[in-house]
Amino acid sequence: EYYEGAPTGAVKLGWRPVGSLLIRATTGTSYRSPNLRELFLRTQSAFSQVFDPCFIPQIALGRVDASGESAYDAELDPRRPHVLQRCRDQGVDPTLASANGLQTFWTEVAGGGTRDLIEETSESKSFGFSWSQPFTNAFDLNVGLTYYDIVIENTIIEPSPAYIVWDCYLSEISAGTFCNRITRDLSDPANPRMTFIAKGSINRDKETVRGVDLNLAFNRTFTILDRPVDVGLDITGHRLIERTTLLVNDAGEKDFGSHHRRFGHAEHKAELDLRVDYDRWRLVWNTRYIGDYKPYPGTEDPFGNATMSGRAFASTCLGPPTDSNCKDVETLGDYWLHNASVRYRGESDVWSLNIGVRNVFDTAPPKLSPGEGVRYNLTNNVPRGHGYDLNGRAYFVNAKYSFGREG
Repeated sequence: EYYEGAPTGAVKLGWRPVGSLLIRATTGTSYRSPNLRELFLRTQSAFSQVFDPCFIPQIALGRVDASGESAYDAELDPRRPHVLQRCRDQGVDPTLASANGLQTFWTEVAGGGTRDLIEETSESKSFGFSWSQPFTNAFDLNVGLTYYDIVIENTIIEPSPAYIVWDCYLSEISAGTFCNRITRDLSDPANPRMTFIAKGSINRDKETVRGVDLNLAFNRTFTILDRPVDVGLDITGHRLIERTTLLVNDAGEKDFGSHHRRFGHAEHKAELDLRVDYDRWRLVWNTRYIGDYKPYPGTEDPFGNATMSGRAFASTCLGPPTDSNCKDVETLGDYWLHNASVRYRGESDVWSLNIGVRNVFDTAPPKLSPGEGVRYNLTNNVPRGHGYDLNGRAYFVNAKYSFGREG
């Protein structure tokens, strides 16, 4: 037995001042010890392609020296000053490290269990209300609102090689707490390759998330041609108030990040489902909303142009005279996605046919500039895993048949 048990508990309170209103509150704690994989997985290594921002990019090798070789030109270097300084802090001269413009190399990456992990613990609080309208039997209306506050300490994470590199060299909000996981061969200043990256499990000191959830459900029955028509409307909404992380490395350096309204953590999200049932028919309309995303404060690219004005460079510019001064796209706007379907059920529900359209209006997802792929996983300049539709309008048909059994 590697970890002792720990007490956990929860308290739930409910109060009905009137029959239609429930006021509720909860608080509780949880505990999770590291699992077998996180503790004892044998170290596994493989070679992976890793981006190295300390090597001179191709576009910064803009002039030819006396020997006929391309030479570094600081005026053409798009890397931000803090990236160059981070490289120097790690013993690399970013004006000498060069592989003829290449910045992606095969690097050994290893990860496995870590015996010195400690347990995850959390504390959560929530309060809110549920209300059902009591005024009429003509329709049902239920509204729920919940505020939550969750704090997790010592979360067990396994950072990816890309995140480790980003944290060490590219992030302006990080203290470079993962730099000690990168090993370089510094014997040749012109070729200081990363030789090893350790991505094993680690405890993150603290994660905090706070927000508000809204749920609304409406149902009403109408009569058309002497047949009932049932209409149902469900709306869910979410507002993120706080999403922060804290990591302190062995040297005591703090890496605090506020991810509220940043990529993957939209401040507002919502979803609407409308259902209409008539006889054996059902019509469904679904709408999803994702709020806008902003880059982290202080990380936006400066204005520049395609001809590299100083250190400012915008890969989206066409260059003079079309674009004389612009900058890369680093913000994602609001996104709406609509889906629709019609279903028909046969006699005794033995069979059914469902026909529908995904992304009814063929809404294109918002896109980032290609260079943002260093920080985010992009497909055709669209961040993956954020709820955006990458396929455009699509039609589908589903048929179902149930085979009965006698006896």
